[in-house]
Amino acid sequence: VVGVALYLLAISLLVITATSDPGILPRSPSVDDAESNANLNTTRIVEVNGVTIPLKWCATCRIWRPPRASHCAECNVCIDRFDHHCPWMGQCIGRRNYRWFFGFVVSVCVLCLYTAALSAVAFARALSHVPTAIRLPTDRLGQAVEELPAAGVTMLAPGLILLCVMPLLCYHCSLTCRNTTTSEDVKGTFSESANPFDASCAKNCDEALCAARLPSRLHLRSHASEELGGPMILRSGGGSEREAEMRPPDEVALPLRTAAAGDPGKGV
Repeated sequence: VVGVALYLLAISLLVITATSDPGILPRSPSVDDAESNANLNTTRIVEVNGVTIPLKWCATCRIWRPPRASHCAECNVCIDRFDHHCPWMGQCIGRRNYRWFFGFVVSVCVLCLYTAALSAVAFARALSHVPTAIRLPTDRLGQAVEELPAAGVTMLAPGLILLCVMPLLCYHCSLTCRNTTTSEDVKGTFSESANPFDASCAKNCDEALCAARLPSRLHLRSHASEELGGPMILRSGGGSEREAEMRPPDEVALPLRTAAAGDPGKGV
């Protein structure tokens, strides 16, 4: 019963992670080419906990990406608090589905440990039933495998999976405790400066795994535009639909300074 429950939990978290909105930032169809090119030569800066962070203009989505957001080349969309693109799920991992991804990795590790432990117990029992006349360890193991081959397979296979998944879990535990994403860690975003999003370990874990999720900016029942960069539809408070415009999340509603390239100190 426990094994079945763990298996269903892992499958459920896999489906939720692969099908939920990772935090897609809607494109801005109202921005024309001239304005987009002008924004490429403009610098915008926000301050987060005393640390200055430059914003980047995405020429594809035609929006100013908020801090920690990044454009995924595979999905061709900007993702809020982008962590990485998971090829096994065919989905980006971002602000809105990171907790499900983390839970999936944990459930897979627990399921493998549980399966391997039960198989080891069953294999040990089969080994104890081998006649004492067989003294060589290799012969005793061979006899146990012949008697219960399934236990050997279900003990070896989860062990091999754990060799791949357990380091991944440890890595993401480290990232969560430091409030860092995989993208930021690989790029060394905060290697030369303090991470302004890093608080205590408990607060970091709460923000990444337990904090209330922001509502999705996408209307899943709206018709998708055939034109690349066409409008996406947002939910409004009254249930009506409107064209999506870039609005930063709560954490980036901070003092903003805009300056032309080459004059970063001039505020507008």
